[in-house]
Amino acid sequence: MTRLVLARHSQSEYNALGRFTGWADPPLTAEGRKQADALGSCLQRNGLLPRAVYSSPLQRAHTTAKIACHRLNVAPDAVVTAEALRERNTGALTGVCKATARSTYGVDMISRWKVDGEVEPLGGETMSQVGRRMHDFVYSHALYECEVNDVVLLISHSNAIKSFFNWLGIDIGLNAGSLSQDHLILFDLRASNPSLKFISCGYQ
Repeated sequence: MTRLVLARHSQSEYNALGRFTGWADPPLTAEGRKQADALGSCLQRNGLLPRAVYSSPLQRAHTTAKIACHRLNVAPDAVVTAEALRERNTGALTGVCKATARSTYGVDMISRWKVDGEVEPLGGETMSQVGRRMHDFVYSHALYECEVNDVVLLISHSNAIKSFFNWLGIDIGLNAGSLSQDHLILFDLRASNPSLKFISCGYQ
């Protein structure tokens, strides 16, 4: 098997505004573009040069991947988009300010939507549904024909990445929190017991 690197997209306009994003498609902010460049530098520093790069089709993820690839001297058109890497559909919460959602639905309900794998947020997807599509793509496609020591880079979204690891039964310790845009996850599948490591990109 190989090494799988998973990273959340860089800051989008909805992130900056504190809105639920889901399947909405806001662009990166100027800050987000700097974060994406730092992601590429981080991969380079850690010797994680990808054999293959996949991203969600949503522009915040696809642009992050292209900017990181530019830093790595990898052609931006090498980035392959995959519907399975799309963010969780947050249903009626999409585009809603998080503070408004908390006051409307309550903190406990918002937390359940973020943590309970089988709770559907107002017409959206459960985390289990997202985890299954992520898992199926990774193991039936992204890792297909990879050799030992190859690196495969996936640029996706916080909820999608958490759902993937939840589906595998791996607790990455975020609970109801979000994956930082300053970290990537190295999932090393070369040993019989895969290892997981968070790597800070050192973006300030």
